[in-house]
Amino acid sequence: MGEGIAQTSMPLPDLNAMGDLPAGVHRATLAEVLRRFGSETGQRGVCTRRLSHVYGLALRTGCVKRLIVFGSFVTAKEKPNDVEGISDFGLRIEKTLKPSSVADQS
Repeated sequence: MGEGIAQTSMPLPDLNAMGDLPAGVHRATLAEVLRRFGSETGQRGVCTRRLSHVYGLALRTGCVKRLIVFGSFVTAKEKPNDVEGISDFGLRIEKTLKPSSVADQS
């Protein structure tokens, strides 16, 4: 995949009887997530394109450590409501803070 986002992964576990991933953090590349949950058609296709777009935007910042995806997209739901995600900027964002701005907050 691209530089800037962690690429370490393990195979995604099977979904449980309710159609959800087991509780926990499951590392995967974007390709693995899209292979498992993506589609080219319908609402799942809309979500797939949105996730791919957000991933591309995150890569371009050069600051994202990982993209965390959750919600109905990563379930067996035929028509997920949307795709939820959080960008983890890790420690790099701290480098943009001036020491005086941190001290002024106390």
